[in-house]
This record gives sequence, C-alpha cells and structure tokens, in this order.
Amino acid sequence: MSLNEELLDLDSLDTQQLNQLKRKWPKNLAELVSIIDNRLAKEKLDKPLLAEKLITDISIYLGGRDIYLPRGSSLSRFIRNLRIYQAFNGRNADELAKEHGFSRRQIDNIVAQIRQLNRS
Repeated sequence: MSLNEELLDLDSLDTQQLNQLKRKWPKNLAELVSIIDNRLAKEKLDKPLLAEKLITDISIYLGGRDIYLPRGSSLSRFIRNLRIYQAFNGRNADELAKEHGFSRRQIDNIVAQIRQLNRS
C-alpha cells in the first residue's frame, strides 16, 4: 500500500473522523458523492463508503484539474447518435430517419460524424 493509499484509507476512519472529513469537502464534491451513492443504490451496489472511495480515487487522479462534463442533453444526443451509427448498415438511412424523426441528410451527417470520431 502506497503512502497516498494509506493516508486515504477511509475504512480506517471512525464515524466522527469521516464526518469531519465530509464537512470539509467542497459542496460539489459532496454532491458528487450523493449522486454516486444514489446510482449505486439503484444498481443494488450500496456498499458502505463505496461512493466516497470512488470520489477519493477520482480526486487522486483528476485533483486540481479543470475538467469538462457535458450536460445531460449533450450526452443524450451523443448516445442517440452513437446508437444510430451502430444501427446503420449502409442501406437503412431512410428507415433510421423515420424512426428518429430526422431527415435522410441528418442521418448521413450523424453517420459521418461518428465515423470521423472513430478514425481519430
């Protein structure tokens, strides 16, 4: 176990120490823990301190960096476009356009954009 891992071993903290630590966390960090906790519970993976441990690991890796997280709508659009690309077989653009309420040209553009990303 490295020094960082040893210092950040949340299992070794008692409840009072853990609560003190959480009170010192920035608001956004505490909110991320809550979001992760909720998702883990929905997935029936609610193990004690798992969200905190994940956030601690992410903090070690990304701490101090400015990172961009897309809004939910941007991420949803990208996932939709990825699914369109995966369903595209070269002959079903009209079918995909009808299914998603797009024009044939929009489907062609989506396929071209994802294809370009895959080449990068």
